[in-house]
Amino acid sequence: MNSKALRRDICVKVCGREAMMQEKSKEQGNGQKRGYNLLDKEEQKSMLSCFVEQLCDPLIFILFAAAAISLLLREYGDMCIILAVVLLNAVVGVIQEGKAKRALEALEKMTSPHALIHDEDGIREIPAADLIPGDIVCLEAGRQVPADIRIISAVNLKIEESALTGESVPVSKNTTDQNEAYMTTNVTYGRGEGIVTAIGMDTKIGGIAKLLSGTKTELTPLQKRLADLGKILGTVSVFCVSCCL
Repeated sequence: MNSKALRRDICVKVCGREAMMQEKSKEQGNGQKRGYNLLDKEEQKSMLSCFVEQLCDPLIFILFAAAAISLLLREYGDMCIILAVVLLNAVVGVIQEGKAKRALEALEKMTSPHALIHDEDGIREIPAADLIPGDIVCLEAGRQVPADIRIISAVNLKIEESALTGESVPVSKNTTDQNEAYMTTNVTYGRGEGIVTAIGMDTKIGGIAKLLSGTKTELTPLQKRLADLGKILGTVSVFCVSCCL
């Protein structure tokens, strides 16, 4: 059996018919484009824009109105306290967003820059960003797993998965029950080969990156209720002021 036929056979056994069709398409020159085995980079916002976003909230607007009223009544102490609370809230929000950004940057730095693949040309090194599902990756001690893969051969293979699962002890891998390796984990012992099953944001670490990038847009039930309360208080305040005038 030649290398291409063997490769297709592995795809069918490990990844199913869809992977086989993808592999066949790649051989014909119409396969998936390389260069997408990367974690998405979120558009960077300036600290000023993050600070302004923290102030765009109905409750904050009410506090600004209260500070303005305190100023008109010459209650300077109350005004300073209100503005200090608003400023502190905005600063805490900016710090939290900064932590999420740093976590994403740390995940990006963990990704491997190069990978060893085994194809009809033999074993060669390519940029890890160029991996696509169906590629056969060579694993050896000291190298990082460049994508999510299904192991098809293993000789005393052990992989440290602490960055992903928190396990402090390297996990022994084989071709039966422990036959999956994940992007950004490190090979500590032995050698093996595996077929790429997921790349970039479709990997396990990519799923974590999606959760981290989406945290700032998700509001907790308490935040939603506070936002609704702010709208109600704002409406009532405007109504009361209009009645007084």
